[in-house]
Amino acid sequence: EICNAWKSDTKIASLVLSSKIGQICSELGGWKGARIAQDDVLIKPPGGSEVGYHQDGAYISRQFRPLKDNSITCWIPLDDVSEKTGTLQYIPGSHKWKGSGKHGFHATDDYKAGLKSAAHSAGVNEIPDPIYVTIPKGGAAFHHQNMWHGSGRNNSDTIPRRAIGIHTLRHDVKFKNGRVTCIYGRYKRMNDNSLDETFLPVTYRDDGYRSRTYYEHISKDRL
Repeated sequence: EICNAWKSDTKIASLVLSSKIGQICSELGGWKGARIAQDDVLIKPPGGSEVGYHQDGAYISRQFRPLKDNSITCWIPLDDVSEKTGTLQYIPGSHKWKGSGKHGFHATDDYKAGLKSAAHSAGVNEIPDPIYVTIPKGGAAFHHQNMWHGSGRNNSDTIPRRAIGIHTLRHDVKFKNGRVTCIYGRYKRMNDNSLDETFLPVTYRDDGYRSRTYYEHISKDRL
């Protein structure tokens, strides 16, 4: 996994900073605009292990205010994906569960342990069957910050599962008061909860505004 690759590669930046993706996330979230929280460049090679069930909001959304409905993730596979190659799995309706579960990306003996913990906390006796994201390379799946999701082992002998995750925030969020985790705390100025567009750029807003980034100065690609 490589995080924030948009800052060092113009090809990745042309995708991550796309105003169209920002617009779609804004429409799904009921926002007036979107900004980048971070990207994730991911590879699960043949035989690669599971990724534990988790919610993106536990790592991203909780660092910002308002907290409710402040983050949406766009997941784009770079290979055709299927259950066999360890594609993303969603538990339908889990974004509405109350309570919380144990989070962990690195699966142990049971990559669904966090999911089971969350279901128990929410009083869900029977966990719905997962929906496997089966789409061609270049397709896209979008999910809410509270959606429980993970992925199984890549059981292919030859096909990797490569993808880019684009985590967006509502454009007008602020940092929460108090301590912010190191992932985002490095971008928080002392006694200032506003977000610096240099690091967390606005990619779309209803009024046409978007942050000026280094990418737009060195590339002719349209966003």
